[in-house]
Amino acid sequence: MYKPNNVIKLISSNMKKAGNPLGVLNLGWQSKHLKVPSNGEFLLFTGLLYQLMPYIEKMVSYLEKLEDSILEKWIHIAGSFPAKILNAIVQKEEKEYPNLIIENIATILRKLGIQFYYRQDLDRYSGILLYDFGDDEGFKNHASFVGKALQEAGVKKIITIDPHTTYALKILYPKYTGFSFDVFTYIELVAENIENMEKGNEEMLKVTIHDSCYYARYLGILNQPREIMNALGIKSIDTKNSKNLTSCCGGPIESISPNLSKEIARNRVKELQKSGCDVIAMCPICIINLKKGGAKVKDFSTIVRKCMN
Repeated sequence: MYKPNNVIKLISSNMKKAGNPLGVLNLGWQSKHLKVPSNGEFLLFTGLLYQLMPYIEKMVSYLEKLEDSILEKWIHIAGSFPAKILNAIVQKEEKEYPNLIIENIATILRKLGIQFYYRQDLDRYSGILLYDFGDDEGFKNHASFVGKALQEAGVKKIITIDPHTTYALKILYPKYTGFSFDVFTYIELVAENIENMEKGNEEMLKVTIHDSCYYARYLGILNQPREIMNALGIKSIDTKNSKNLTSCCGGPIESISPNLSKEIARNRVKELQKSGCDVIAMCPICIINLKKGGAKVKDFSTIVRKCMN
């Protein structure tokens, strides 16, 4: 197990250099197929967490090999390890997967008539990992920087696409920084516009939803994903420990103990696979960990986009 203080130092160093925990540059989203305006009612705020997915996967795979080895002590002096090495080993096609997910989300919103805009200069990492590790001061400083930029740009309404960013902007930013915005997940907006949804001609699907801890336990987003599935003619089958009783995917401790995180993921996957259905998740961290646990997991937006006209 890695010493938490060493991991926090590495994260803090990268946050100061690049504004995200891995020190990766140029993470903003650029649509290849949609012309997205730079102003409007809702700001689409990705929070960069999906874009970090391939880098997180690579980093955790290396941390897993180093854990409990004589090289483990090296991590606290590695400094910019992720930035220097991850940029070199993450392939172009691996970077494309998160962008496709965001493209799906943007397409869904547009099909439902939800007016949104995107500005890459305002799209920043929320700082949530600093909060998760108990670095309140570091989180407050970063969140204040992000919140101030959004306020100065006149942002009032925000659409988020993952549970971690949503919790940070909706619950933590007002508490720690005083900056407050009207924050909506894309899932909530889709659920509110179900009457505008036209299902396609896909064969009847059966899925099992893995509820993320932040969505289910802290934000109360429980029924909306299932209502959306139902509207699309998709049968959602819950297994043991669903909704607000959901089991953790193991993501919160992957940088402290990748091996323990993987074991937790395996246990969760066993629960989900008992349904015999495709597993879908709504969080990039959950997707990464459930894959490590042996699941063939798809992002929620991919299924919704596939089944819409």
